[in-house]
Amino acid sequence: MKTGTKGFSEEKRAELRNTLCMECEKSWGTNGYKKTNIAELTSKASISTGAFYLLYGTKEDLFVDTLDRVQNRLKTNWRNILNANPSKKGFVEAMKFLFREYKNSPFLYDFSNPDFLAFIGKLPPDLITELKTDNWKFFEEALHIANLNLKVSEKKAFEIINTLLSIIIIRDRVTDDFESIFEFILDSTIDNVIE
Repeated sequence: MKTGTKGFSEEKRAELRNTLCMECEKSWGTNGYKKTNIAELTSKASISTGAFYLLYGTKEDLFVDTLDRVQNRLKTNWRNILNANPSKKGFVEAMKFLFREYKNSPFLYDFSNPDFLAFIGKLPPDLITELKTDNWKFFEEALHIANLNLKVSEKKAFEIINTLLSIIIIRDRVTDDFESIFEFILDSTIDNVIE
């Protein structure tokens, strides 16, 4: 039975937002932004579409919340890997973890994908800037956690790492084991970036 949110406590609202974000992540990861349907998500959360708009002002607000939760989870896992092995080897392990995550949900991480660009195109410029700044700050934090010294500038290292991860874009054109190719490129590159 679907209900509205006016009578829900803050705890219930938080629970509903969590459910909607989990369902949004599943749909987004499989179908992409454009094909993720609010009516289907609300049906899975057992609320009305009208109740959705009391929780989120727009579809994009839900996607931003979902993206934030996904990135926070990735960052937590990344930190755990680096804290367990604060070294160049740990950084490489963290990169391989991130690649597998990107590979498993390409719609969520392929930032050049027209579907993802359609989502980004609906966001305010200040939010886009905030997302980019957050990625840079997290990269700096990762270097600090792993206690790494770079052979190149931080900016160049950041761009190299982003370029490595962008290989996900060509996944459909690689006939061999895509993950092993990424790992080969990563292993061949990392010694030129990190001491």
